[in-house]
Amino acid sequence: MASTAERNLLPTSVTPTHYDVVLTPNPLPPFKYNGTVAIHLKVNEDITKISTNALELEFVGNAKLTVVHAKSESSQESTSHVYNENSQTVVFEFASVIPAGSTATLVIDFIGEHNDKMAGFYRSGYKDSEGNEKFMVVTQFESSDARRAFPCGDEPALKATFDITLKVDPALTALSNMNVVEEEIVDGLKVVKYARTPIMSTYLIAFAVGELEFIEATANPQKPADAKPIAVRVYTTPGKKEEGRFALDLSCRVLEYFSEYFDIAYPLPKCDHIAVPDFSAGAMENWGLITYREHALLYNEASSSANHKEGVAETVSHELAHQWFGNLVTMEWWSDLWLNEGFATFVGIMAADKLFPEWNIWIKFISSELAGAMRLDAMRSSHPIEVPVADAADVSQIFDAVSYHKGASVIRMLCATLGQENFMNGVRIYLKRFQYANASTIDLWNALGESSGVNVAELLYGWTKHVGFPLVTIEKEVIEDDTITLHLSQTRFLATGDLTAEEEAATEPWFIPLRIVTHLNPNTPTDHVLSSKTGTITIPYSRNEFEYYKLNFNSTGIFRVKLTEYAVDRVGKVLRDNINLFSVEDRVNLIQDTFNLGRAGYDSMTLWLSLINNLGAENSYIVLDATNTNLADIISILYNSSAAVKSALQTVRRNIFAPKVGTFGFDYAESDSYDTKRLRTLVLSAAARSEEPSAVAEFQARFERFVGGDETALHPDVRQIAMSTALKHSTDLEADFAKVIEVYKSATSEDLKINALVSLAFVNTFDQARKVLALANDTSLVKPQDAYVPWSVLSSNSPVPELVRPYIWDQFRLQFNDLHTAFSGGLGLLEAFAASAVRSRAEEEFADEVVAWMEGKDCATEAEKEERVKKVGSIKRAMSQAVERVRSNALYLQRDLANVEKWCAEKFQ
Repeated sequence: MASTAERNLLPTSVTPTHYDVVLTPNPLPPFKYNGTVAIHLKVNEDITKISTNALELEFVGNAKLTVVHAKSESSQESTSHVYNENSQTVVFEFASVIPAGSTATLVIDFIGEHNDKMAGFYRSGYKDSEGNEKFMVVTQFESSDARRAFPCGDEPALKATFDITLKVDPALTALSNMNVVEEEIVDGLKVVKYARTPIMSTYLIAFAVGELEFIEATANPQKPADAKPIAVRVYTTPGKKEEGRFALDLSCRVLEYFSEYFDIAYPLPKCDHIAVPDFSAGAMENWGLITYREHALLYNEASSSANHKEGVAETVSHELAHQWFGNLVTMEWWSDLWLNEGFATFVGIMAADKLFPEWNIWIKFISSELAGAMRLDAMRSSHPIEVPVADAADVSQIFDAVSYHKGASVIRMLCATLGQENFMNGVRIYLKRFQYANASTIDLWNALGESSGVNVAELLYGWTKHVGFPLVTIEKEVIEDDTITLHLSQTRFLATGDLTAEEEAATEPWFIPLRIVTHLNPNTPTDHVLSSKTGTITIPYSRNEFEYYKLNFNSTGIFRVKLTEYAVDRVGKVLRDNINLFSVEDRVNLIQDTFNLGRAGYDSMTLWLSLINNLGAENSYIVLDATNTNLADIISILYNSSAAVKSALQTVRRNIFAPKVGTFGFDYAESDSYDTKRLRTLVLSAAARSEEPSAVAEFQARFERFVGGDETALHPDVRQIAMSTALKHSTDLEADFAKVIEVYKSATSEDLKINALVSLAFVNTFDQARKVLALANDTSLVKPQDAYVPWSVLSSNSPVPELVRPYIWDQFRLQFNDLHTAFSGGLGLLEAFAASAVRSRAEEEFADEVVAWMEGKDCATEAEKEERVKKVGSIKRAMSQAVERVRSNALYLQRDLANVEKWCAEKFQ
């Protein structure tokens, strides 16, 4: 963990306590704005210099300083200021000493720019209903871009209060964190003053100015006793406000739920949500003014899919969780980012599950969030949940599946261990103790320990401090009379399966909550902890036709389990002949463990293939979805392998899903349950992907009707599947491509627009694929926030991957400088391009080529090499993970391809 001394922080000679910020936003060319900030300071030592953060700001005149000390007041102006681009600081120097113990007010006039980088106080463009180009200006400050908008102490621990004033065109709407307290016209501008904020971190400050409309409602929390009604609004650009209706209703219900669950009233009088046309992240939890990309907030009942609705619900719930966990109580430094994001992910899903129990969100969590976290954390290039961060500029590299999803998975595991009530009470202790302040991971552990009596810090030490997660191996089992004794070992699980002796010796054991069930107690696990590298456990057991035992009940733990041959045989029989003896969660867990053990070389993938080849009785959406996802992954790795083996794997997929097409059909009914709808969507999608002729033909016919104007031909849940199937099997590609482009251009909902953009990547020729990739550069057609989508989908789904994947890497190298300029400021966007260019390959020599490029070995001069290394540094973690993925793919093929080929030949030839 980076100590305070190792972090790049401002000097502690002054502490900001309050800001008066006055800005004159300008959402018109040249997009320059004037600003004045008065920073109120507590002076901690005698000084003649004051440092603050600033980036891409132009300072006007000298800074003015007023000092109050020993009941006397004095003023002076700065004699100079020095800007340091590397540290993103400006130092103002003064002639007279500013004494310790005084209070001071530093006033700075400056000019800022509404940039097009989706960072700071930036501009976002869109077209109105008549095709006219319009702009709004909006903020994205996390992690360290408040300094782009106004000079400030831009660190999470430097909390202060803020008085915000915005001067805008009277025709525009101006929003900030707090409610408006005064509004008047002065010199032709509307001057809007907002109520003082609570004490808060700079990265949570927000502004938005533009032509906006809204819908509103009121949340009425009943608990705690001091809870008050909350004004809730959803803002959009003109013409879209009704698509915010679902999010508006949801927001009210979630605010009421969290107010009761946390036992702390929402501390602000209002909670606004705004859909932004250009937004790098999914959403941002600014206190009282939450910003979203349009796709993450808006839902169109007529044209949006069920999956999209679920995504909106999870995103809104996640951001509202932050209003308490992150905003009210804030991590002390970015090393504890997971504390914000992991917890908000967990309780956000908890809220969505409370409101929509029919969605079974927690079961889906196993095959999505947990699976994603374990996929990344199985790499050597992963990082601990509590990751050392020296500079705020590096934080963007850890907004990933470890911070969000492994963090949430650890919280989920802990909640299952402590029990729901102990967990809730501990969270309440934590929030009340540190409200309006900063905290670290150990503070949460201590609070949960108080509520439960468990040494949480000891229990979770390995889970948050160490990289990776364990593989629990059943070395052998001994069955005697009415018991079974399991001999267990644990070590780190690696995606490459090649842990060295040195790495094994350095790996400290985890405290692993095993939670074991058998056929005797299928729904009531016995709790055991494996806390050393080996151990034995004895549990009740008996022999019968469907005997079995299983570790990690309901997949609440973050570990893989390697079973003995006996246990695999017993599990396989139950899955084949009496599937409901296992919960859905456990069936997903078994599918995921078996697949990933095969992927990593701990077993052969043929074991998993044999397991899923007997899934005819399976009817769980989650299990089938996980199976389909894993099949797609293994088919993707084999992209350069023989046609016979790829065809055989498609046959496996077809055998699972094609027989179900007749059961579900292509038409959706209002009376369908939620589970029936999503099962139908999955079955139809997987059948089409498996080249099932009847599914392909039906989608082709319905596609023609849909693009011909019959919107009823395709339910929103299958529009993307139909468009991609039509392009993949097209015999008139130019014409069909033009039809999908027209759907993209004319789409009235963001969901349909994204569906069309994704579908374009399924074109079946290399020449057309090149045109799709070129679309990403056409900002008149594709929003910058979505430019990575063609890259990502082409990389993973192109029907001609052997040609497309090398081409994407070539284009990434050629365009890298332009991509860096355009997207390095956006949260995670440049990383998305880099991952798309690398991760789908499966050749060791390609991994070496990427590493050499990252190190600038192809550069003509040392200066070019230094520039390359510097630019790659901002995405080095993402690129290293992608390279390791390539090596893992290559190693898998070396180990297991022959086994898979043999299995396929025996089954299907």
